[in-house]
Amino acid sequence: MKILVNAATGLGNMVMKTPMLYRLKELIPSSEIDIITENKYGARHIIKDDAVINKEYIADSKEAFEAIKTDLNHDICLIAFDTEGAALTTKLYNTRIKSFVRHYHPDENNFKRLKRKRFRNTSWISTKADYHEIDLNYDLIKPVVNTAFTRSYKTMVSLEPGKKIIDYYDLKSPYIVIQAGVANGTENTRCWGPDNFILLIKDLLNRFGHQVVLVGDKNDYPINVEPIADFFRTDERIVNTCGHTSIEELKQILNFSALVVCHDSGVMHLANAFNIPMIALFGPSDYLRVRPLSPNASCLFSKTEYFQAKRNFKAFNESNLPKKCSAYYPMSGISVKELIEKCSLKLQ
Repeated sequence: MKILVNAATGLGNMVMKTPMLYRLKELIPSSEIDIITENKYGARHIIKDDAVINKEYIADSKEAFEAIKTDLNHDICLIAFDTEGAALTTKLYNTRIKSFVRHYHPDENNFKRLKRKRFRNTSWISTKADYHEIDLNYDLIKPVVNTAFTRSYKTMVSLEPGKKIIDYYDLKSPYIVIQAGVANGTENTRCWGPDNFILLIKDLLNRFGHQVVLVGDKNDYPINVEPIADFFRTDERIVNTCGHTSIEELKQILNFSALVVCHDSGVMHLANAFNIPMIALFGPSDYLRVRPLSPNASCLFSKTEYFQAKRNFKAFNESNLPKKCSAYYPMSGISVKELIEKCSLKLQ
């Protein structure tokens, strides 16, 4: 059986597909599982196990998709909710793929709109409320395997051997990783705010003296990371890697850390896969759907009126905030003191 998985999605969403992909290969060992993606977080940043993924197609442009279109003659294509909005989905229906399994939003009006378009040979799977994303992905393979199966919630991320990036930055164990930005610098409603991180880092340096490594995308830097880097510019214990590392190098930095403090993000899901001691900060995000499940993961919650504003696929970003509100306000329900206490417990 030739199976194509539409994986045109974010880094964290891709990580949460790994339990389903590995179980699918176990249940149908003879299957040929291919991945199609259209973003910079390709599957090969996450899975380098050729025993699971046969081939990755990168359709990052119209020309690229046209070049691979004739190769897409799979028996079935899996389309999860997190890729639903991509134009790539429509393009896939214009290939030789025989059938599809797709999520649909529980909003009946949305489902009726999809049905009116008469997508061919499609099995529809509801995105259940308050369901973890790993389970949502598992639901997609039920019509494919057609048998009961157990569900593992351990995510699996490849890790290249060696410590080249650790040596490059002269990182000394134990060190603490802090992610001060999120969403490539585009959404501060999920950010705890640089002033809070400055207070946290000052306390951690006084109590423990460990190096603190700032990680993130280059777009996180101007708003969320630069104020922190400037405040500690004369302290050699602060190492700023924001915008200077690849995904592979980021994975190395996370893997050798003593503690990761992060938002709901790809960094959170990578640390979760490595079972690194971690504290994840949640506010508007749909905690029930994306929470980390590893034994070493802990969470703190900002319980303002915007707590879980994105629950069950609701839209929420800075445009939803009243003009008088700071973009950081939704995360303001987490105090510096409670995060310091949580960090201290993890580092003891």
